[in-house]
Amino acid sequence: MERKPNFKAQITYFSSYKSGLTSPFSSGFRCVLRFPFINKDFFCIQNYIDTELVFPGENVTTNISVLDNIKDLYNGLDFELFLNTVKIGEGVITEVYLSST
Repeated sequence: MERKPNFKAQITYFSSYKSGLTSPFSSGFRCVLRFPFINKDFFCIQNYIDTELVFPGENVTTNISVLDNIKDLYNGLDFELFLNTVKIGEGVITEVYLSST
């Protein structure tokens, strides 16, 4: 069963030099989100809009499905992306969808 996205975001992935990652990310990529207002990690799935592959150092617009319940999302909210303990990028919510399941 495919999850509906919780929000759309603009993401900037860090360069290989900054993140240590060299491989591209494909649509369906899973990682951890961290929001500034809560001390909790959220697993998410990213489905890229208008592309299938994103390389380190690139910007992308993506639909994000959070695998946990989360409240208090709003347009303009920033977040960080992690793969294990490595910070790989930052993003900003551009549109919150009404349906979050």
